[in-house]
Amino acid sequence: MRRERDDSEDIARVRVFIDHWEFSLSWQIAYSGFTRRKLTASDLENAQVESQKIEWKLLPDIILEHLDEVEYIKDSPKELRNVDVYASARNSGNQKADNDFRNWLEKELDPLPGFEVYHFPRKKLKRSVQCKGCGASLDRPELEKGLKTKMACDLLSYAVEDLYDIGVLFADDPELSPSVLCVQEIFDKKIIHIGLKSRGQTLRSAAWGHVLLNDLMKDLFKPHDFGNKRTRK
Repeated sequence: MRRERDDSEDIARVRVFIDHWEFSLSWQIAYSGFTRRKLTASDLENAQVESQKIEWKLLPDIILEHLDEVEYIKDSPKELRNVDVYASARNSGNQKADNDFRNWLEKELDPLPGFEVYHFPRKKLKRSVQCKGCGASLDRPELEKGLKTKMACDLLSYAVEDLYDIGVLFADDPELSPSVLCVQEIFDKKIIHIGLKSRGQTLRSAAWGHVLLNDLMKDLFKPHDFGNKRTRK
């Protein structure tokens, strides 16, 4: 049921939607730019594990601060309602590392104030895949099952229930564009896309506004020190 709001309720309610894998991969790429360290295939494969180095607890405040720099909404008072993280753990072949990552999602990330983690299993295709170029048999890829559907449904259902005014989206998949356009055009919500300039162009174009991930990185980290936490004002 749609909640009737009093005229005095002028605070913009912010809800954050994060595709964990896509955010982790973009973060890894952005951080390599700061450190001037060339990424390897192994770095990208381990992006989900490396995501534990992100100062997740700082993320909500950083998001709100950067929303205050977005034209037309920068003067509106804002309140964070929730950070929804959609995760799908990849099977790296290192069972201990994979188990540690799943435990981190459940026991460290999910308990953070305002955070809600949804974990989706990955499944391998039943049949092997052949390379279109050389015809060689490739390893069966793992597919996320239900993650994008859950994100799209939540964007829509929370808009229908009037649970947010501004949706902040950390994702790059263009399949989410119809949901973004729907909540903006039909339910008058504002979606702000956060990502790399080189990724997610279709989704960024569909969104009402955008913030580049590199701008957040400058606040979250110092270029050569993972452990150096940002000092809050």
